[in-house]
Amino acid sequence: MAWYIEGTCLDPANYVKAGFEQKPGYEGLSVWSGGEPVAPELVPSTARVRSNRRQLPCFFAISTALAVCDAFRTLVESLEPGRHQFLPVTMLRRSGDPYLGRFYLLNALQKVDAIIVEKSDVIWHRIEAPQPDGTVREGRWLEIRGMPQLTLNADAIAGRHLWLDRHGGGHLFFSNDLMEQVNRAKLRKLRWFQTQEE
Repeated sequence: MAWYIEGTCLDPANYVKAGFEQKPGYEGLSVWSGGEPVAPELVPSTARVRSNRRQLPCFFAISTALAVCDAFRTLVESLEPGRHQFLPVTMLRRSGDPYLGRFYLLNALQKVDAIIVEKSDVIWHRIEAPQPDGTVREGRWLEIRGMPQLTLNADAIAGRHLWLDRHGGGHLFFSNDLMEQVNRAKLRKLRWFQTQEE
């Protein structure tokens, strides 16, 4: 059993309005959906919360990146040591004072082709990407809509705990083991859906 992570919780009690203090070195950096190693010097290392929050949840979005707490990083490292990037980010209060605790931008570095499309609520989109040499690279990506019914290839995800779907869109998945540990540690707040496996 695995879990599709739809995103961060939109409940106002857990929503964090935050933005980076400095911009990345190039447009379109998405630590949340990249799946490729990122040079740390290109990633903003400071973000400011634009509301009066006493403390931060374990999971929250900053632009297109997913920020996570140190407790989650520790769980992932215990299951898949050294396999993903956790890029440190200092979280500042509106006043400029730092929040207690360590936070990271998650860059999941496993891409897996695991969704069984014909048995899942997904839509294929065709894309054309102009290349610097003037050619056009064609590709496609999967869109997952609403409260999806997803079926995954059990062999493709065996032994994995945190991964992105290979077909883009930043579709993040947790293994059942990782989800159980997240729940046991009472780390909040994400929106997730249980998947089926074959």
